[in-house]
Amino acid sequence: MRRSLTTVAVLGTAVTLLVSEARSQTEDNDLDRIPPALLDAPGVSASNSSGTLYLEEAPEYQTNRHNLLVPLPGGGGPEFINRTFADGHGGWQWGQSFKLAYSARMEYASADPSRDSFNYDLRELFLSWTPGSQRRWFTDIGRINVRNGVAYAFNPTDYFRSQSVVDEVSQDPSVRRENRLGTLMVRGQYFLGGATLTAIYAPKLYSQPLSLTAVPSWSDPQLRRTNADNRFELSASVDFGHDLSPQAVLYHSDGRWSYGVNLARGFGTQTTAYVEWSASQRSSLITEAMQYGERTGTFSNSIAPIPTDPGQHVEHDLAAGISYTTRSNINFIAEYDLHQAGFSKTDWRHWFAYGVTGNPVLDAELWYLRDYASVQQEPISRQSVFLRVAKDNWPIPHLSASALAIVDLAGTSGLSQADLSYRVSSHVQLELIFQAALGNQRSNFGSLPTSNAYLFNMRVYL
Repeated sequence: MRRSLTTVAVLGTAVTLLVSEARSQTEDNDLDRIPPALLDAPGVSASNSSGTLYLEEAPEYQTNRHNLLVPLPGGGGPEFINRTFADGHGGWQWGQSFKLAYSARMEYASADPSRDSFNYDLRELFLSWTPGSQRRWFTDIGRINVRNGVAYAFNPTDYFRSQSVVDEVSQDPSVRRENRLGTLMVRGQYFLGGATLTAIYAPKLYSQPLSLTAVPSWSDPQLRRTNADNRFELSASVDFGHDLSPQAVLYHSDGRWSYGVNLARGFGTQTTAYVEWSASQRSSLITEAMQYGERTGTFSNSIAPIPTDPGQHVEHDLAAGISYTTRSNINFIAEYDLHQAGFSKTDWRHWFAYGVTGNPVLDAELWYLRDYASVQQEPISRQSVFLRVAKDNWPIPHLSASALAIVDLAGTSGLSQADLSYRVSSHVQLELIFQAALGNQRSNFGSLPTSNAYLFNMRVYL
């Protein structure tokens, strides 16, 4: 019954909005008759505040697998989820020196059977200060979502991505990079000619990080996720011209140093090649997951459920790809991703072999490894290939289409997503998303609890 009522409400709201938009478009045409000279006349100034606010209704239907070789603790997930969002971002400007920026989202989710939840995520809130008239120094303080890297699917130098996941409705990496929690920090940037220097310090606010299984209250800013360790980052980039601006990154967290490089080069106006690399002294993903479970009190010890080397080694991360746009504006992206600390083919064989023993405690630990990788926003497998194709205004104006696939090279499996987005007007946007996890029962994506997902989003800008 709940599904029927939700569907009727969504369709009814859509019809009402479409009718109202048809009327408002004729009214908005009157604004086009205002002479541009009048808008630019003396005394007419831009507002010192700006921002975007929208409401979104997002029902989702999932097809769940019931023949998992490794049972999922707590049983399967819901088949139907309805999410309602209120999302906004913007800022206020005071003179030429100060600016306050914010980004936040409220979400009410209702699942079948009854699993209602309300979340409030303050993604960003920070103050920027620019001293002097030359505007070479920039200082930011507050909660900031730092996004680093030139690759599309996996960003080895995006060190502040861990523990920042907010919502995983879309599998498009660009969407997930935008919609995540920022970190409380101080950031300074200095621009000199074609060079940019950036320094970041994020303080440790809690001695114990947030458990993966914890469900924080709606008012919790979740700084325990983003500020459980002291973290430093230094980066420098130089513009050599000819579409070549390499960047070097130095990062320190939890007693560990990481080093990274970003390099992108344009070849003409249609092709861009990029490489992103990082190296650090660390343990395998399996070992780090169990250590995190012990640190947060989830497990009494950090003994891994499958065989692994507990020692630390220099592990490399790499993303190398190419982006090509045709003359008809069809964009293709192909990217190879390497995460040396991830699961090898042997690790996957052990994961399935130990999971069929029928031990519930062992099953929980095995799935914990995969949850940990997802929260850290690291690939679970060592090697994968990412493919994406997108086209705007196809086959009709204001309709955008895209499709992507993540292929796990450790086995025959993949995750795909097709997306259609239609901009009805400047205030209404509709979107359809289809996702499919493909592969046999003993593969990465073939062993996920959900095989298919169908999503409909209706976004209304206020």
